[in-house]
Amino acid sequence: MEDLKELYDLVSLNFDFNSILIIIVIIISTYWLKKIPDYRQEINHDNSYESSTLKIQADKYYRNIDGQEMRDNVAWWMDFISDSEKKNEEISKNVNILTEKFNYIMRYGSSRTIKLLSVYMQHIYTASSNTKTDDSSKQLVYLAYVAASIKADYTGNACSPLDLLAVKFNDFNDNKRIYKKVTREIRRKTGIDKNLRYGKLK
Repeated sequence: MEDLKELYDLVSLNFDFNSILIIIVIIISTYWLKKIPDYRQEINHDNSYESSTLKIQADKYYRNIDGQEMRDNVAWWMDFISDSEKKNEEISKNVNILTEKFNYIMRYGSSRTIKLLSVYMQHIYTASSNTKTDDSSKQLVYLAYVAASIKADYTGNACSPLDLLAVKFNDFNDNKRIYKKVTREIRRKTGIDKNLRYGKLK
């Protein structure tokens, strides 16, 4: 009996309430750590399923749009970069053209394209009537972002906005520093990087 009492006292001494609580916490923590990979897999599966569902819905939606009209809109914005003077002249003769293009983007464009168009137009609205090289270059970059985003929306082929400018302008390298400065400005305002990627729109 004395031996049993000593053993009981030893156990009681070493396993007080705090020790038992720690053991319980360790057991629960171990259980949840083992479950984390399963939960991550479920979340990834749900996100993948949601993404696939949205892509199917988008595909069905765009199938109902006139393909020629979509191609014409992509071409119109690309032409704006390659021959902006001609497009500005066209707009000056018929302002409704620009309104139609904006409406088309608001109906069928992605949230990324609408965001880029909004910051581009805000820049136009607030810009003073100066024609300094850096300001015209800034407008070109904004425009290239809009055009590249529209192309990605309607064709599924993404390209760098700066690549569009590099194709058109032989003085691209002379203005590259300015262009890159504007890309940083656009990213700060929208969350969209130079390759049209973004985590969350601002």
